[in-house]
Parts: sequence; structure tokens; C-alpha cells
Amino acid sequence: MSKLSPARKLALDVLMEADRRGMYARDVLSSRASAKAIDQRDSAFAARLALGVAATQGILDQFLDKPKKVAPRVRMALRISAFEMLYLHTPGRVAVSQGVELVRSGAKSAAGLANAVLHKVADNVEDFATASDVDESERRLVRLS
Repeated sequence: MSKLSPARKLALDVLMEADRRGMYARDVLSSRASAKAIDQRDSAFAARLALGVAATQGILDQFLDKPKKVAPRVRMALRISAFEMLYLHTPGRVAVSQGVELVRSGAKSAAGLANAVLHKVADNVEDFATASDVDESERRLVRLS
């Protein structure tokens, strides 16, 4: 079991609060004292995660069979790790481990689901990056987007 990164925990808390209050993640992040209480690098990483996930969450949910049936906090934690692998190129073993810990921190019973979903993401990073599942005529545009 690895130690949960404070940046990932903060990103999850920010995203959940933004969702609950109908606010932008950026506004929640700037108002949180906990963002200022952690190391500057962790705070910057939390901001990158929260803003990135907020911008791409619909894309990230494609790895869940039934996203609406997954508890909101678990779904958000999975989005964070998926975002890391797909957009920040975090190695799969790190993102999966941290993602499982993030899910476990709020829902121990969902750790198995997290492990399965995040391994699915890790196994499909290359296909996602190359847009191999998209028609050849649209592939370049999809890769650029």
C-alpha cells in the first residue's frame, strides 16, 4: 500500500466541493486554505489535476461501463488517475496505485473496482493517444484535440 499524495487528495476535495456547490474548480481552489498549507509543488500539482479533470471529465468517464452507477467521489477519484495517465503521462503503476489509494480513502469497498478500471485505462493509453479507434479520415483532428 502506498502513501496517498496530498496533491491528489486536495484535487479530489476541490473537485467534489466544486461539484457540490456548483462552482468552478479554480474558484474553490483559490479559496481553500488547505491549498496554501501544503508544499508549493503539491499545491500546483493539485491545481493542475483539478483544472484538467474539470475540463475533461466527460472523456474520462468513457472507461466506466455505467458512470452514473458509480458513487460520485469514487468516479471523481478515478477521473483524476485517468487524467494523469492520459494527459500527463504519469506511469500506469504510479497512477493506478495512487488512484486505488484515493478511492480507498473514501470508499474501501470500491478499491477492487478502482484497480480494474485504472488498469483498463493504463492498458489503453496508447490507443487513446493515437486515436486508433477513430475513423482514419478524422484521426488527425481527434489526436490534436
